[in-house]
Amino acid sequence: MLTVKNLYKRYGNFEALSGVSFELRAGEIFGYLGPNGAGKSTTLKLLTFASAPDGGEILFNGSSVFDNADEFKKMLGYVPEVPYVYDMLTGREFLNFICDMRKIDFSARKEIDYYLDCFDILNDADKLISSYSNGMRKKISIISAILHKPKILLLDEPTSAMDAISAKKFKDILVGLKESGSAILLTTHVLEIAEKLCQRIAIINKGKKLIEGTLAEIKNAGKNPAGELEDAFLMITGPRQETAG
Repeated sequence: MLTVKNLYKRYGNFEALSGVSFELRAGEIFGYLGPNGAGKSTTLKLLTFASAPDGGEILFNGSSVFDNADEFKKMLGYVPEVPYVYDMLTGREFLNFICDMRKIDFSARKEIDYYLDCFDILNDADKLISSYSNGMRKKISIISAILHKPKILLLDEPTSAMDAISAKKFKDILVGLKESGSAILLTTHVLEIAEKLCQRIAIINKGKKLIEGTLAEIKNAGKNPAGELEDAFLMITGPRQETAG
């Protein structure tokens, strides 16, 4: 569905991405993992048009996303690490505003209350977002990204600041979106989440992709097939593995 080919991004003399390539397929959750500063957030900025690449291609079903950016954005959902919400709107007003922007009809807006209840913020829906905790703001950001049932969903540390019960419900929602055909890219430092949810994983470091494959393939590359993803991650990103993949 989404193909990233040989992607480059520079900030002055610093090369944030150095020829990164991967595929995001329909009906899967794809883990995009790496240490801090690896290039994950830079990649998401390019995929959401917040920044322009210095080289490479981003293709949706074989065509450049830049050839028809407006149509691509309609199919895209994005949850940034730091939520972008409007403090002087209530949670419900913000979600209805998003529905207006995405031209979601009123019959489909009944899901607003469903998701508010699912994330245990229905009773706070008519309070100003400025009064919300970080976790509540993250929940509103997530709901705003999934109301239109995106074909491609990009998630940057989506469970940060979220309580355990809501995080479990969110993971169930992700599985449902995946099973309905959405392609989901997940960045997270909580490797247990990636291990449980992701069908394939790419690990990047210092702007370069080190490896991409199934969980079993990643663990084999980490020299511990029976171990945890964390063990493989540390082995692959460690100083002795700089040329891996």
